[in-house]
Amino acid sequence: MASMSYFVRHHRDPEQLFVQMHALFASGQLREVIALTQCIINEYNENIQNADFFILAAQAEIQLHGFSKTVDSYLRQALKVAPFNDVALAFFKLSSACLDLKDGLYDKGEDVLRECLSVSSLRPYACFFLGHHLFWKNGSLSEAISLLEEAVSLRDGFLKAWVDLAMAYKRSGEREKANGALQKCLKIDREPLRRAFYERHIERQ
Repeated sequence: MASMSYFVRHHRDPEQLFVQMHALFASGQLREVIALTQCIINEYNENIQNADFFILAAQAEIQLHGFSKTVDSYLRQALKVAPFNDVALAFFKLSSACLDLKDGLYDKGEDVLRECLSVSSLRPYACFFLGHHLFWKNGSLSEAISLLEEAVSLRDGFLKAWVDLAMAYKRSGEREKANGALQKCLKIDREPLRRAFYERHIERQ
């Protein structure tokens, strides 16, 4: 993080920093995207007028950590900068569906997520959130697996989707596929406690 902060402080063009951030995202370096995001915000704060910056940061957060207050905050910032940005509005709709599910409004949340499946920019995330919900709330296991498989096929570095997919495969008795998904998690995730979790589940198969 220290070297990233130095890089941002000595890089005078915010748009070039965004280009760097986009390149990191495209190459699957999501933790670096999140670190760079924080450094840019710390350095430029209220001067960031690029809605796509916040949308990209939200996508990286979702793939590594799922839905969170941080994701919601980034999307609100995107709309503050560009209130009529179609992509920001679409992602905020996705965010609202996640909040509905969290509040127990399952039918409403599911309906909105299914609508979001038709929006290409949202599809990987709608697949994940709907698959996650169906799996953990004992919905259709086969549909959950299908949705999670599509999420990782569209975003190969989607850690949260890989974790859910591994657990869904295990529940369905597909041990070899579960093992493969857990191995993928180990390639993506460097956090020691979570890595121990993946390794423990692989050993138990």
